[in-house]
Amino acid sequence: MKIIETSRLYLTRLTEEEHFDDLCRLHADPEVVKYIRPPQTADEVRETMIRVRKGQETNPNHGLFAVYEKESNEFVGWFLLKFLDSTQEPELGYRFHKKFWGKGYATEMGVAFRDYLISQLGYSYLVAVTHQENEGSKNVLKKLGFQYLGIEYFYELDVTYFRYDP
Repeated sequence: MKIIETSRLYLTRLTEEEHFDDLCRLHADPEVVKYIRPPQTADEVRETMIRVRKGQETNPNHGLFAVYEKESNEFVGWFLLKFLDSTQEPELGYRFHKKFWGKGYATEMGVAFRDYLISQLGYSYLVAVTHQENEGSKNVLKKLGFQYLGIEYFYELDVTYFRYDP
């Protein structure tokens, strides 16, 4: 079921049953996960999905959302909503296959997902963090209207911290 649709993309709820192989390919690409962690094995992806599912039990709006390209119906990657590490702040995240970088897809779906979280799910603000060297993600967040607030310590790392206030 499509949750959000843009001119070139659509978003659905990501499930382990339907998307496990897609996630394994995405999370195994060293360039995709360069600023996040080492590439993951299938067992590690399965463990991640268990954590996501547990988070959804407590917060049904949270979790991973699959992004597809309309024209090809190909899995592009995902968007995420969860609480930022050790906080109650709603964190937006995303990860796309390298093949889809540079097409404006992260910004296109990011605006739609951000607006959905604010207008449909009632969040009053959102936060996001990136590795300090990840200029691509910083640029996307700025295009989404997030404001850079500085360097903060989350996920056992000093990261750039952004906030979106509508």
